[in-house]
Amino acid sequence: MLANAQYNFAPSGLKGSSIGQPTSLQFGPDGRLYVAQQAGIIQAFTIKRNAANDYSVTGTEVINIINQIPNHNDNGSLNTSVTSRQVTGILVKGTATTPIIYVTSSDSRIGGPDGDFNLDTNSGIISRLTRSGTSWTKLDLVRGLPRSEENHASNGMQLDEKTNILYVAQGGHTNAGGTSKNFAYTPEYALSAAILSVNLNAIDALPTQGTGNTAYKYNLPTLDDPDRANNPDGSDPFDPFGGNDGLNQAKIVPGGPVQIYSPGYRNAYDLVITKSRRMYTIDNGPNQGWGGYPQNEGTANANNNYVVGEPGSTGPAPTEAQVNNLDNLDYIGNLDTYTPGSYYGGHPNPTRANPSGAGLYTHNGTSGVWRTSKTGTPPLPADWPPVATANPIEGDFKMPGSTQSKDLLTFTASTNGMAEYTASNFGGALQGSLLACSFDGNIVKIALTADGTDVTNPRNTTNKLNEDLPFASGFGSTPLDIVAQGDNDVFPGSVWAITYGSNSITIFEPQDFLVCTGKYDSNDDDLDRYTNADEIDNATQPCSASSMPPDADGDYVSDLNDVDDDNDAIADNIDFFPLDKDNGLTTALPIKYDLFNNSPGTGLFGVGFTGLLSNKTTIYTELYDENNLIAGVL
Repeated sequence: MLANAQYNFAPSGLKGSSIGQPTSLQFGPDGRLYVAQQAGIIQAFTIKRNAANDYSVTGTEVINIINQIPNHNDNGSLNTSVTSRQVTGILVKGTATTPIIYVTSSDSRIGGPDGDFNLDTNSGIISRLTRSGTSWTKLDLVRGLPRSEENHASNGMQLDEKTNILYVAQGGHTNAGGTSKNFAYTPEYALSAAILSVNLNAIDALPTQGTGNTAYKYNLPTLDDPDRANNPDGSDPFDPFGGNDGLNQAKIVPGGPVQIYSPGYRNAYDLVITKSRRMYTIDNGPNQGWGGYPQNEGTANANNNYVVGEPGSTGPAPTEAQVNNLDNLDYIGNLDTYTPGSYYGGHPNPTRANPSGAGLYTHNGTSGVWRTSKTGTPPLPADWPPVATANPIEGDFKMPGSTQSKDLLTFTASTNGMAEYTASNFGGALQGSLLACSFDGNIVKIALTADGTDVTNPRNTTNKLNEDLPFASGFGSTPLDIVAQGDNDVFPGSVWAITYGSNSITIFEPQDFLVCTGKYDSNDDDLDRYTNADEIDNATQPCSASSMPPDADGDYVSDLNDVDDDNDAIADNIDFFPLDKDNGLTTALPIKYDLFNNSPGTGLFGVGFTGLLSNKTTIYTELYDENNLIAGVL
């Protein structure tokens, strides 16, 4: 049997769900599907399988308790005008009668390229929601985690039920370790850009403070902010909130319940702990044009000073080439044998690399200053640094896919939510594989070696770029998170993904009964209405209906083999608007495209453009290299 004939899944959309900008999904022990939205709402769907490839929602519970968490400005003052929280991670545990949701949330404002929006850079909170009867109660377990000026925050989680330790993917504040304009000049904090461990036994042993929706367990201790007059007990007003550009950032407390488990991640979105207790993550690598390396990168003296020109961002730096825009898969280690802190992901954090010499760069919106002294003007906090022990390796940037980096596989598109496939369908052909969502519209399959320390995917020998066929493609805009059902779960063997761009949920149901040859011919072995030859031409799976080629006009002939992709009777090679059947005549002006991922979610790469300059000879897809295309950067 051919390798690409080992499995076949048929996609279908979940009927009856209404979601906006979904970010995370999990099945609960009660059989319901829990879906988080970026704006802080969580919905719990009761789902019925009506027939093959036919699923519908029969009941919906809306959980909005997270949005009752108050927001603050970066000086710690309350901001009642911000009434939502950004949620990018949920984890559902508990029992069928008492489900529990762990939620990461933070200030919902997103500045960065648009400037400093005064959002609270200490706004990260891990909450635990517990259902009793028909109501939910919230307890904030940890408050004061870092939050970048862009959208990087406390993200996905996994719980080791053997030790009751919660692992959290904590986003970074910089593009490649150095302060930069597009990240509002915020440096890395003591607890940013890492996989964190949270000892829930230690947290739960603490007394509960506050009541009702204000109840909490643990406030991270913060620096003594020189901009705030202390309370009588020596604490800063509003603690732990208001990071104040790092002057009030949380400290790493030796022996405390929150620690660095694995450092060096720009923005790891999700984590997987496999059945064999191995931990993996995928890091969103640095974007060209968004920021460079720290001053003195590659040495034990890396620091937080702003470097004019941001070397490494739009060109090479003295010690490194220009960042390469690749996301990367990291194997962190086996939970039973791994030494915390021993695996470094490659994204610098000068605050941890060089605590006594990193200093702190702060910016008031007009000008910036590098603070290096506790007695200078303006000063560092009196109890600087927020880290007790230096970890010099964190001053060294590791280029994704390079020989310096320990990553296993790289990807050209932003790759985020992850899951392990554990079901025994197809004779176990997929068992133990990882599935991950990619912003290019694919779900990638990652095949691991028996010991889990490497991959068997076809990959480029120079940059470890994934060259395997996708598990799924062509089903929706911007898949972001994924969950795979095991043999004993409510819908055994199925895979469920949320698409952030199309606000939908797609189910991939196993089709064990189909036989596929995978031959290059005009047959359609997987019954997805695309011929085997058309799929092989596009490097999609001819034996799985979950993997379909790009097809802008939906006529079941791929864009690659269709001479008129928008059905306007103008051949693609002479069509200035090959993805717009109205050729721009129905576009309302004025129009603004910010060149962000999936904004507005249409056209080339989802950034709105439906045409480009043409030589009237060459098909538009051959006029650019999608692996070397940086929109908006000169």
